Amino acid sequence: MRVISEPGRYFASACCTLATKVIAIRDQSDSDNTVDFFYYLNDGVYGSFNNILYDHATVIPCLLKNIQNESIYRSTLFGPSCDGLDTILKNYPVPKLNVNEWIYWQNMGAYTICAAASFNGFPLPTVHYIWRTKN
Repeated sequence: MRVISEPGRYFASACCTLATKVIAIRDQSDSDNTVDFFYYLNDGVYGSFNNILYDHATVIPCLLKNIQNESIYRSTLFGPSCDGLDTILKNYPVPKLNVNEWIYWQNMGAYTICAAASFNGFPLPTVHYIWRTKN
């Protein structure tokens, strides 16, 4: 068996987790659209999620709350820029979220913030380094 890979991407991807905050919500549930909610986050494809555009990355949102008994809605998650291209996920099943609620995204180390831009004047995300050793 011959394996060809990019080891830097493999090691750098898993070492970072991205935390985003819901900054606005548009309720579409009364319309004839196929999406129930539009969520706008404080980071998008011009920031840390540029790997969606350039690397065709698949991102999976993780919530801090227990969602076992909550209803799930078809939702689209956008970045903050108001540009239609700034779309993180379309028609994705998530429970109803609130403004200021946090969503975290695992495996966001490789080829994410290093290619980010301050499009439309939005600043680059702040990076916080945390070092933890096992006891």
